[in-house]
This record gives sequence, structure tokens and C-alpha cells, in this order.
Amino acid sequence: MSSFLGNFSRKLLISSHHPFQFARRFLYCVLVVTAFGQLAKLFIFAGTPEAVFRSDLTQDYVVGRALLTGLDCRIPVDSLVKTLLASDSVPALPHASPHSPLINLIFLPLSLLEPKVAHQLWVLISALCGFAAFYILGDLVQLTRKGTVALLWLCLAIFSVPGVGDLLHGQWNFQQMLILSLFLRAHFRGQFIKSAAYLAFVVALRPIVIPLCIYSLITSNKRFRSAFIVSLGAITLALLFTLGSTVILSFPAAARSALSVWEGFWANLSTGSLAANLFLPMNAVANEVYPLPVLPRPITTLYKIVGGALSVGLCLVSVLRAHNREPLQAMMSMLVISPLIAVIAWPHYLVLLFIPLFVDGARLLNHSGLRGRLAVVALIIPMVYPAVTILGLVASKNSFAPAVPVAISLQGRLVYSVLTLLPILAWGLYPLTKAGSYRSKSAH
Repeated sequence: MSSFLGNFSRKLLISSHHPFQFARRFLYCVLVVTAFGQLAKLFIFAGTPEAVFRSDLTQDYVVGRALLTGLDCRIPVDSLVKTLLASDSVPALPHASPHSPLINLIFLPLSLLEPKVAHQLWVLISALCGFAAFYILGDLVQLTRKGTVALLWLCLAIFSVPGVGDLLHGQWNFQQMLILSLFLRAHFRGQFIKSAAYLAFVVALRPIVIPLCIYSLITSNKRFRSAFIVSLGAITLALLFTLGSTVILSFPAAARSALSVWEGFWANLSTGSLAANLFLPMNAVANEVYPLPVLPRPITTLYKIVGGALSVGLCLVSVLRAHNREPLQAMMSMLVISPLIAVIAWPHYLVLLFIPLFVDGARLLNHSGLRGRLAVVALIIPMVYPAVTILGLVASKNSFAPAVPVAISLQGRLVYSVLTLLPILAWGLYPLTKAGSYRSKSAH
């Protein structure tokens, strides 16, 4: 029986005979139809008042409205929602928006639209950015049918827990994924000035790819480093000219205020949050409204030191281990590690892991036959249905339900963090594939 199943699986995955090709295409059609049904549901939900007033995208919308109308955009997001949208149903964000000034600038045109239209349009923009990112990655690894492959991978991303989280909450991960894909393609084509500009844009948008940035600056040539510094300076000057110095200078304080609320929250997957959880009381309330219990200053200082040491140590170890690898493989490892050492790392940040998943998957499919295809399936399953994230969804019941204190024990928080971090950490430090045969003009 086992040999029959193994033989059938092998033929279904790699056979060129007509019946098995037809079965594969039928499965692909089912995937595409159901994925677009999922996207349609998310699009419809994005236009409901419940989504509009509870989505993270609302903070970008009201900050944009505040900038356009001359209001102070540095006040807490919930106050801005009450003022600008005249609603008591506000997102649980009792702090100023921690999103970067570049995000504020990009979102200004959508702030001119009605909230419902802006949120629904953002779902479509995110899906298009995801498709474009996978298409560009297909070009990077020299696939033949890039459009078909990009469509199938977008469907997988739409079904994944990180992808649904991104589209549901109006996040920027698919947009950042597109820019990172442009960076990688330009970098390995030898277009160093263009790739440096893309990397600078990614860092200015959301600085959560620090290991990749450090690795690229250390191992690349002087032209790349100079172009990166110039691009970052040009973006800063453009932001100062368009938004003013007040918005730029208030960003660090807003980020710190958000960190004080979300540090140690059960769904925050960063190493800093893991360190904070080690020092929280067993019965601490994990809830989106209430900040962490006030701990004595020595304990607070200690867990910040531990968290910082974990993040810096993980970054250094990953960069050192990647230094002797083939450049594309090394950059994939840096991308895997990047979300873990961010100050705040929500599960939807793991959308960025679809980049190394795509590249590793292409290499496994090209060089490993059936075992490679099975390895790709093994990689995709935890991304699409990660058990620890499902545990989190069970704990929170409904991401948009009225906030109710949810008591999650210390053991629960640690299990959630560790079981999510360990596989990603192993993936980043121990690559799954050997160097491929892709032609490139590396900057190294």
C-alpha cells in the first residue's frame, strides 16, 4: 500500500503523462478559484464598518487625513479616529502611529478617498504587489512560465495565515515584498545603483530587514554602498520637504510609545518580546487594549538587555554564517532571520518569508527531483497552516471582536513564541539547498 501511494505521489508530482498532467492542472484550477474566492471575501469585508474602524490601515488613513487637514498627526490613533471619522468604534491603538513617515507620504492619495474605498482598494493593491513580486522572483531564478507560477504562488500566499493577516489588517508586507524582489533582481543583474536605491527604500519604509541590509553593505562594492547612502539621504530630504521636520522627528517617539504597549504581547514573535515574556508574571493579561503590567525598573532593564543581546547576537551570527555562502543563498538566509530581530514582529510579517521560500523551492524543484518537490510541500504547509498561529487565533477568538481580556499563561506565551521561532531560526542558519546554477552579476 505504501509503495502504491509513493509511486502515485511521484507520478502526480513529476510525471509528464496526460492523466497526471490533467490532475495537476485540475488541482491548480481548484487552488486559483478558491484563492480568488478568498480574496473576494476579504475585499468585501474590507468595506464593512467593522473592518474600516478596526483595521491597522485605519491609522495610515487618519494620519494622512490629519496631514491633509493640518491637524496634529502625533496624537494617539484612537483620538484621531474619533476626531476625523466621528466614530466610537476605534482601533485599539492608544498611541501615536509608529508607521514610518515614508508610509505616511505614500498613503496620502488614498486618504482623499472614502474609508471604505481606501480599504478595499488596498486589498487589491496588495494582491497585485504580491503577483508582481512572485513574477519578478521567477525572473530572478530563470523560470520559463513566470506568469503561471506567480499566480499559483500568490494563491498560496492568499491562503497562508500571514497573507490573510496582511490583507485583513491592511498591512504593507506584500508591498515590501515587491520592492525586495526588485532589489534582488537588480542586485544579481549587476545594477548596483538601482539595487541600492531599492534597499534604501525598503529600509525607509519599514526597517525590519536589518540583517539583509548589513550583509549587503558589508559584502558589496563601494559603488553600492555610496548609492545606498545617497538614496537614503534623498528619501530623507524628500520627506522633510513634503511632510516637514516635525513629522520626521516625532517618529522615534511614536515607535517607542507603540513598543511600550506591544512589547511582550503574545502574538509578537520578536526575540525582544520573547525576552520580555521570560520576566512577565504568570497571570499577565494578554490583550490588545491593556499594556503590559508595570514591572520594577531593574527587571525592565534586564529584559531589555536580554532582548537586545538576543537580537544583536542572532544578527551577527546569521551574517557571519552567511559570509561564506553563495550570495543569493546568503541573502535568503538574511531574509528568513530579519523578522525575528525586529522590535515588533507580528505573524503577518512572515509574508516576507515567501521570498526565500520561493527561491529555495525553485532550487529544490530544479535539482532534487521528487525529494525536492516533497521538500517544497513540507516547507509550504507550515507557512499556510502554522499550528502556533492557529493556537493564537483560537486564543483571540476573532481578530475584530470587541476587546476582551484574554489570560494567556507564561507557558502559553513561551510555547507560541518558541515553536514559531525555532523552525524559522533553523531555516535561516542552516540552508535547505546548495548553491544553484543561476546566472548573475553579483556585486561581491
